Amino acid sequence: MISRSVLHECILLFLIIFSPLFYAAVTPLSATIVQSVSLCLLLLLMSKLCFSSTRRIVYPSYLYLIGLFVCIIMLQLIYLPIFVLRVCSPHTVVLTERNIDTLHAFAFLRTAFYSLPLREELVKFLSLFSIFIVTINVLEKKRQFQRLILTVIFLSLTLSFYGLFRKYTILGAAETQSFSTFGNANHFAGYMIMVVPLAIGYGLSCRNIFAKLIFGFIAAMISASVFLSLSRAGSLSLVLSLLIMCYLLFRQNAGMLKYGVIILAIAVSILLLMLAGPGPFKKTFIFFKEGMLGRWAVARDSLRMIRDFPLFGCGLGNFSYLFPSYQTFATFPVYYKYLHNEYLQMIVETGCIGAFFYFFFIFKMLKDIFSQLATRHDPFVQHIVLGGWCGLVGLLFHSIFEFNFHIPAVALLFWLIAGLIYKCVYTHFSQPAVGHPEDI
Repeated sequence: MISRSVLHECILLFLIIFSPLFYAAVTPLSATIVQSVSLCLLLLLMSKLCFSSTRRIVYPSYLYLIGLFVCIIMLQLIYLPIFVLRVCSPHTVVLTERNIDTLHAFAFLRTAFYSLPLREELVKFLSLFSIFIVTINVLEKKRQFQRLILTVIFLSLTLSFYGLFRKYTILGAAETQSFSTFGNANHFAGYMIMVVPLAIGYGLSCRNIFAKLIFGFIAAMISASVFLSLSRAGSLSLVLSLLIMCYLLFRQNAGMLKYGVIILAIAVSILLLMLAGPGPFKKTFIFFKEGMLGRWAVARDSLRMIRDFPLFGCGLGNFSYLFPSYQTFATFPVYYKYLHNEYLQMIVETGCIGAFFYFFFIFKMLKDIFSQLATRHDPFVQHIVLGGWCGLVGLLFHSIFEFNFHIPAVALLFWLIAGLIYKCVYTHFSQPAVGHPEDI
């Protein structure tokens, strides 16, 4: 009979493999499967804890920030007296009065204009964030960490190979927004930004030099695929994450062999880029300025939305419905469902209060992990946590230009790696796991 811990791990492995296969789980069916399985995984964990007298749920002390964030979202669903809204969200009343001829003085309104997209986004967030809770409660043994990390790394390598093969063989290097199994090259880049430092960190944790070189080569292949996907923001974010990793290794007085793994990854990446030729890069980076100006125009108009809904926002998932009335430039037939900046969109939809709770939790989590890392001397913990941490920082930088947390596969990997390195930095392994490359 399969144990519950093994069942939890198998479901996590299924989500890791399944989520990026069908356009990063943005299609309705694949998104529903990912969300349903994630919530079922959380329910399985809760049932396990309920029937166990010795186990308690593990969670960060600052988890209350996510609770407060969810409370803000729930508040957006509640009908409030109009005189209350005139104080906390006056522009909601103004827009409602424009569409309703007579608004009763004692009427009740919601701060969110449309409740259906709000519920959909809330379920999406809760299902993906549950991966973080499940991960820090399920992972205990070194072998479990290794299996999940290796699955992520080799799956990403496979997706990178498929992306390069599809782009330069099947499509003949034709320009297209999609890359590999992702519907957009920027989403692919966001996913791989987290994997490259993690692969390097895993390689650094191996004692066997051959294993170090293998994972350095894997990191190089994935890095090259990010550049060849022609995602400009993705390429810059990946470079930033690797620079941060090099700096932190320098502070640790790392040996030249560890730098050699990163140098190998960079050298092989450059070689692969040279083989592809300069043509594709000229085409995409020559329009870099125009692309940034377009993003700036969208961000500028969104600031007017923040001005009108400063405290509680216009409602989670409501950006796309209200933005056309604030848009000052024509983009027909382009329709902005998401603002290409996660930070601004969160402020627009949940207000300064909700966005503060959400991003302050992420800041506290990263700070907590980094502070605890300084006290650890286990090579496995040091390098896995360092690689995962740099990957998360790289994605957060990339989210200035993209809507990564609205892509289920990317958001799932973010919370998975966050939970993995959070639990890893607090776990003391008694002995090396059999089969780890360091034992070869």
